[in-house]
Amino acid sequence: MRVENIIRLLGLGAAILTVEVGLGRRWGNIPPLGRFFSPYEGFWRNAESPSHTPPKYIHISSLQDSVIVIWDKRWVPHIYARTEADLYRVQGYLQGYLRLWQMEIQSYFIAGQLSRILGKDFIEHDRAMRRLGVLHATEKASAIAQNDSLIWSILNAFSEGVNAYIDQLKPPDYPLEYKLLNFSP
Repeated sequence: MRVENIIRLLGLGAAILTVEVGLGRRWGNIPPLGRFFSPYEGFWRNAESPSHTPPKYIHISSLQDSVIVIWDKRWVPHIYARTEADLYRVQGYLQGYLRLWQMEIQSYFIAGQLSRILGKDFIEHDRAMRRLGVLHATEKASAIAQNDSLIWSILNAFSEGVNAYIDQLKPPDYPLEYKLLNFSP
């Protein structure tokens, strides 16, 4: 083998190693691009075909009876349940299915914790939200809700549904926003 070929081979190996290492790590607010572009778990998995349909079967271990969900042509779910608790569990599951990222980012926004997932550019926003005391007000409202057994049972059933949806998610199935930020629900 000639010296030029050895140098080219070493250069190619160094380039491959640089790409591999470069795509496998986070660069500032940019997620690891290797995972993001992966056809197995990256954003490609979030593309919906025209025949995409909402979930036909919903598994929530705490359901007490069968629940029927009918989706209309505008993707509005109509939930029919025998118990209110089951209705709220399925409603929580569907809310997670349709709006998981929205619920999560709003929670971080209100708690003044956006910088934890979006970076230090949001520290001033976080400080402002903490000064407003929105999280403290939310905690007080939660304490009041705990004293009302009906409201507390509804909130718990709804949370069970959201958590059931999150528990069945695997990284390839995460919503696009989580993949962009290299973040888990």
